[in-house]
Formats: sequence, structure tokens, C-alpha cells
Amino acid sequence: MNILHICNDFAYSQVHANLYREFDRLGIEQIIFHPLRLTENIGKNVFQFSTVGSAVVYSRILKFHHKLLFESKCSALYKDLLSKVNTKDVDFSMATTLFSDGYLSYKLFRDFGIPYSVAVRSTDVQVFFRFRPDLIPLGVRIIKHAEKVVFISDSIREGMERNFFFSKFNKSDLLKGSITINNGIDDFWLDNIYRSTKRNFNKVLYIGTFEARKNVKRLLEAIAIARSQKKNLELVIVGGGKDQQGVENEISDLQWVDFKGRVTDKNQLKAICRECGYFVMPSFRETFGLVYLEALSQGLPILYSIGEGVDGVFKNNVGVAVNPHKTSSIVDGLNTLFRYKKDYLAQIEEFDMNRFRWSEIAQIYCEQVFNKDI
Repeated sequence: MNILHICNDFAYSQVHANLYREFDRLGIEQIIFHPLRLTENIGKNVFQFSTVGSAVVYSRILKFHHKLLFESKCSALYKDLLSKVNTKDVDFSMATTLFSDGYLSYKLFRDFGIPYSVAVRSTDVQVFFRFRPDLIPLGVRIIKHAEKVVFISDSIREGMERNFFFSKFNKSDLLKGSITINNGIDDFWLDNIYRSTKRNFNKVLYIGTFEARKNVKRLLEAIAIARSQKKNLELVIVGGGKDQQGVENEISDLQWVDFKGRVTDKNQLKAICRECGYFVMPSFRETFGLVYLEALSQGLPILYSIGEGVDGVFKNNVGVAVNPHKTSSIVDGLNTLFRYKKDYLAQIEEFDMNRFRWSEIAQIYCEQVFNKDI
């Protein structure tokens, strides 16, 4: 079987490489077509294929105007794809986003009859559906002709179904045959599960970037308020990038913030997790948020956002969902974590994390998306 992945974010997230690596171990031939924005992204997240014929193929560098002109971008990418990939060798295509990638898979289906699946991510629902309603009819066509529509989380599907414009077009229950397949996490975390209560429950941990959607500044406000009742409360921050200087300026005089900067060593991250009592990230537009699962693997109750990322993923009560737009909701969520920590810890103790192994997830794709036993 030869799969063509159309992956807009291959260089920006290891999620895709982790899944494709497992497909490779199963002997699936793969071509990864990566729309390229910057030349320095060439080679990022690339791994050594063991299956003959597999390769990463890059598009020409996208122009600045392609950010604004969706149709022009897709037309240029499609021509580029056809010049670099032999469609006669492709049995199935996988689009990692509904619009940017899904359009190319839809075109391949229309022109060459190649079946495809399409994944729906947070950006599709919270950016395209909100700010480009003119593209929703296209999104509906892409969904209608897909062999399988894959949601990364149930919260994304629910957000899509609530969209006013989509509801007007969804006359025939387009999502009836869809499936939710969560992302996985690195085996390192699953092989180092930690459930001890010997940790500092005055320490709250944040791991992530400092871009606006991660909501770090509002989190700082909430921690400052929560400290009025829990005076020994500390915030440990791991991360950086984007608005790092702005965040550093805000925390420079805060004695209760321990800023560790970027930490890439997994063993060091593991040690930091085990020192802290909770993990908190009330972010916006979160497709899934692997860091929540990494924190859970180390026994940390989590604070996350309502209708975002991991919301709805857990049957076990492993943390608190809050409104990320309201500081008061984050404060209430923090106090709930503190008050009921024993209950959350007990639920985490019973939580089976093996469902988040990439090898297990790859098998689900084979069986339920490709309809292929491997």
C-alpha cells in the first residue's frame, strides 16, 4: 500500500513524524508532501525510512501572498504536487487538515479517483470556520467525498457541529461516518509512568510556548489571585519563544515564579514534572495538547480549557476544565484542583495511558481508516 500524506505542518510538529514512523515499521510505503514556507524547514522531523520507496517531497517555497489568497496557494501547490509525485503509484491520500491539505486530497480524488481521509483540527474550526465562512461549502465537499473524516478530539467535532454556517450545509449528517482518533505521545513518557504522591503540591507547572493563544499572561494573573489563599503557591514555567521578552518582563519581579527557560532533555523534563503538584495550561485553539498527556504520565492533575484539546478525552476525572477567557474561571479551577487533589490523584492512578502509544494508534488507522489488516 502506498500512502500520500499531504502535511502542511510536518516541519512544525513531531506528531506527524511519530505516526508516519509507525506506518513505516508496518511496511507501508509513504510519500510525505510538505508545503514549504521556509527553506530552513527542509529536513526538520525527517527520519530514516525502512520501507523502500518512501520519501519526503517538498513543494516550492510558498509566497507571502499565499497566506491571504487561499485558492492561489492551493492551485500552486497542486501543480507542484503533480510535477513531483506519480499519482499512478498512490493508493490513498491522507490530508492532515480539512482546508489547506484537504483541498489537495479532494482534487486528487476528483481528477484521479484516489480515495482519501481528512483530519479536522482546531485551526480548521476556530480559524477557517469563523473567519472564512466563504470556504465552508468547499469544506463540506471535502468531507462529503472523504473515505473517512478523522477528528483529533471530540471537542473539535462538537465545535464544528455548533458552527452556524456549517449547520446550514450539514443537511445529510455528513459526520455520521467520522471517527475520533486521539494523538499519541512519545514512548519515553509511557515507559516512565510515575504515580507517587511525594511531590510539592505548592508548585504549579506550565510547559509550552509564550505565544498569545497559550494564555500565559492570564495564567499569571490567576496564580497571583490564587496566592491570596495559598500563599506558598509557586508557578514553574518551562518554555519560551514568541512573546518571551514580554513574559520575562512580567515575571522579572515575581519571586513566586521559577522560570527555567527551554528544556529539551526528556529526563530533565521528567524530573521537573515529578517535583510539581499540578499541570496548568488554559490555552486557546488547542488541537490536542500532548503536554497534558505527558503531565498525566507523571501523575499530575491537569487544568485545561473547556471545548479545547483534551476536553472530553478522559472518562476518568483527572483534572479541571476552565473558561480560558476569564481569569476568574482559571482561579476557580486552580482552587478546585487544590481542594480535590486526592480525588484526581486516585483517578489518575486508574487511568490507562497505553491507548496513547503511537504503535496502537497506527493500528487503528490501518483498521478503521485504510480498512487494511497489517
